[in-house]
Amino acid sequence: MQTLAGDLAVWRALTEVFAKHFPGIPLDGTSPEAAEYSLNQIVGFVPGASEELKNDLKSALEGSR
Repeated sequence: MQTLAGDLAVWRALTEVFAKHFPGIPLDGTSPEAAEYSLNQIVGFVPGASEELKNDLKSALEGSR
């Protein structure tokens, strides 16, 4: 997450997706607890993560490059 958070365009796109799917829940990719996790690991922690969430995250990553 730390690497993703270091790229402002990528991070903005990802936070928009998380805000859509998890409104009001903050996401801090630079926190020591989250810094070493991958995006796939974070999604794995979400019980019942929808295909829409996964597709939105993929699109956010691809669109911000």
